Amino acid sequence: MDLPLNLTRSVLTILIPGAVASAPWLLWALIELDPIGNYYLQYAFPIYVFSFVVAVVIGSTINTVVSYVELTWDNNLGSARNQ
Repeated sequence: MDLPLNLTRSVLTILIPGAVASAPWLLWALIELDPIGNYYLQYAFPIYVFSFVVAVVIGSTINTVVSYVELTWDNNLGSARNQ
């Protein structure tokens, strides 16, 4: 079963890095902050949606920063080779 390229790219470059970066903080908040733990017991689905949104935003930010660094690095290497 082959996944479409756009879906594979989204999962590999946005969702997985975002989930890895945000999971420790979300788990810490769930365990250590009592009001959030109580809300989780009452409103599990909205917290799942919030966690997904946080992972997407953080993953998109990571992807943007890494793309900028890669582009800058490529431009610097290209200009150094042309001299």
